[in-house]
Amino acid sequence: MIKKFIVVTVSFIIALVIVFIGISIYSYYRNVVSTRISDRDYIPDEETAIRIALAVWDAHFPNDSHTELPVRAIRRSNYWEVEVDATGWYGVFPRVHIRASDGRILFLAKV
Repeated sequence: MIKKFIVVTVSFIIALVIVFIGISIYSYYRNVVSTRISDRDYIPDEETAIRIALAVWDAHFPNDSHTELPVRAIRRSNYWEVEVDATGWYGVFPRVHIRASDGRILFLAKV
């Protein structure tokens, strides 16, 4: 009776260890694959972000003179914030937020 209990207990512990190892391996490879894909930025630098912003602004605000003023791009956590550097100017200027990982336009307005 005791021998049977020990065999069942040891078998149960071995099964739990195998399941735990399998889950650990699965979660490790799932994280490795997802970080490989998401760590790559399609908008890697501010020059690229500014070029995209100018193209978007030209399409949405064709009569503006935003190309005559300097433009700056600031990297936030996962997106680029591109705006006209209107220091010393008054008015409403375009601003766009571009996700760095895929180039999606998250925000577009005149502020």
